[in-house]
Amino acid sequence: MASQRASRTASLIASRAALASHASAEQVLDGMRKLSDIAPAVDTIETTEESTAASRLAFYLTFSSYTVTSSIVVVAGVVLSTLNKPDVRRRQLAAPVSSWRMGFESIAGCAVLALGVCAWVALVGIGASGAGALLSSAGAQVALAIASLCAFALVPLSLAYTLAQCGFREKALNAIANLGGMIMSFLGGAWVPLSLMGANVQAVAHFTPTFWMYDAVTCALGAQEVNASVLATVGIDLGIIALFAVAIVSAGLVAARLRVREV
Repeated sequence: MASQRASRTASLIASRAALASHASAEQVLDGMRKLSDIAPAVDTIETTEESTAASRLAFYLTFSSYTVTSSIVVVAGVVLSTLNKPDVRRRQLAAPVSSWRMGFESIAGCAVLALGVCAWVALVGIGASGAGALLSSAGAQVALAIASLCAFALVPLSLAYTLAQCGFREKALNAIANLGGMIMSFLGGAWVPLSLMGANVQAVAHFTPTFWMYDAVTCALGAQEVNASVLATVGIDLGIIALFAVAIVSAGLVAARLRVREV
């Protein structure tokens, strides 16, 4: 350490002498003495085990946006695309059940699968991040964070429905799920903090549901208590996520209507 400090001091003296070529040796050394008298301000931030566990859980849930997106799009998409095959579709139309009911039951079944994925991700996240103690001291905050993840699952579920209605099959669903999941998780701040990104990337991130899920999760787990302000912030974020899902599923309903006419 002493040798490194001496080497750094010598380097600074040489740099100052090069910049102030007309200054004498005494003036250069005097300037270095003044700089060495400046003491940097150091603050110590104490962290608790609960705050550390909450931050780990927040990071895990944010990064899990890729897992949730890829798994739900593939699983639900394959199920729905199988039900949309021409032969299966004709048998369904011949059954004494309305198309709306069949569609609703299909989506409801896929929603159960989506909830299963979210439950598994949440259980693994709580166990891996050591956030089990938070369930007793900050159970409401953890519940809000998991609810944010479940609300986000509506987006890949609606995307799977729309892609299936557009005729995409397993290989295309796998490609879209993986690429889309990686892009959305990146723009949500899972890979690199958005504060390190440029203004253009941050602006684009606002148009992705992962950004609002990240905001909801960090707001919930970073709160000391659940109050009206926290509920309002998380509620707005979840509302925006729901709007993404509604917009995507609306396109799927249009595609489904066109497919019925073709059949």
